[in-house]
Amino acid sequence: LPILTSLDPLMPIGKQIAEGMATHLGTSAGDAKQRAIELLEEVGVPDAVTRLGQYPHQLSGGLRQRVAIAVAIAANPDVLVADEPTTALDVTIQAQVLDLLERERQRRGMALILITHDLGVVASVTDRVIVMYAGRVVEAGPTEDIFRDPRHPYTLGLMNSMPRLDSPLGVRPAAIPGSPPTGYEAVAGCPFAPRCMWARSACLDEYPPLKHVAEASGDHEAACLVDVRTEGP
Repeated sequence: LPILTSLDPLMPIGKQIAEGMATHLGTSAGDAKQRAIELLEEVGVPDAVTRLGQYPHQLSGGLRQRVAIAVAIAANPDVLVADEPTTALDVTIQAQVLDLLERERQRRGMALILITHDLGVVASVTDRVIVMYAGRVVEAGPTEDIFRDPRHPYTLGLMNSMPRLDSPLGVRPAAIPGSPPTGYEAVAGCPFAPRCMWARSACLDEYPPLKHVAEASGDHEAACLVDVRTEGP
C-alpha cells in the first residue's frame, strides 16, 4: 500500500475499488458500485457517494491511504500486505491508518504483513517481527522478545538509532556506520560484517545460519556468530 503509487491517477477511485471485485469475485457493476460505497464508509472516507467519481489528486494523503486500503480489502483477501502504509503521513494520520488496519484485520479475520522501517509502528502493531538485511533474515521472533532482547548487531543498531524520550539532553541516537551493500556485490560471509563492531574473521568467510537464541523464550532466532549480550566488540 505505498501511498503515492498504489492508486491510478487517471481512474476515478470508485472504479479502482470496483475493479478488484469484478475481477476476483465476478461482482456485477451495480453491486460493485454499492459495495464500493460501503467500503469507503467502512474505512472512514466521508461523503462516499461523491468520492466515487473523484480522482486521487483530489484527496488528501490520509484519504488516499484509506482509499488504498478499501481497494486492497475489496476482494476479501486472507492476507493483506501493507508496504510502508504510514509513509509521508503526519503522526495523527499515521495513528488513524494503523488503527484502521488493525480494525479491518480483526473484523475480517485476515493476516496483516507490515513492511516498514518505522520501529515505532512495528512495536505498536505486530505480534511477530522479521528483521532483514541485504535481502536475508537476520533475526526473527515475537515482537516483545525482539524489542526487549535484540540479538543481532543490525537489530541492536536499529534500536539504538531510535530517538528516545528518556535520553539525556544533548545525547543523539547512535548511527550505524557505513552503508548497506548495493545488491550487486558478491558477499561470501555476513553482509552486515563490514558495518558491525562485533565482526570477527569468521564473519567474513561464512554466512551464519539462523538459529534459536540461547535462553530465549518462544521461537526467537538470530543469524549471528556473536552473542551481543556477553561478548564485547
